[in-house]
Amino acid sequence: RGFNQSSLFGKRLASCFSLSFSDKIFVRSRSVPSQTKLTQKEREENVKGIFKVGATAPGSLPNVLLVDDVWTTGATMKEATITLKSAGVKRVWGLTVAR
Repeated sequence: RGFNQSSLFGKRLASCFSLSFSDKIFVRSRSVPSQTKLTQKEREENVKGIFKVGATAPGSLPNVLLVDDVWTTGATMKEATITLKSAGVKRVWGLTVAR
């Protein structure tokens, strides 16, 4: 896409509420083929293990708000939450712009 609209939205949201922001908490460990034609189960398998902990130590963050552009089946949000919780984050909330 050339830019990360979720990151742009997250930065603006954090600024409006005087919250800290990082898009370095986790990163994709591999590319994911388009999921547009996949079923929910196929999407869950497609994103399994896709994220790894990034430069910002998530365990030092008790609460994280994940921001994503579109919610279709929730597979990506679920996998990101699993990654963050396994790294020590206590609570994870999710916010999507569209469904």
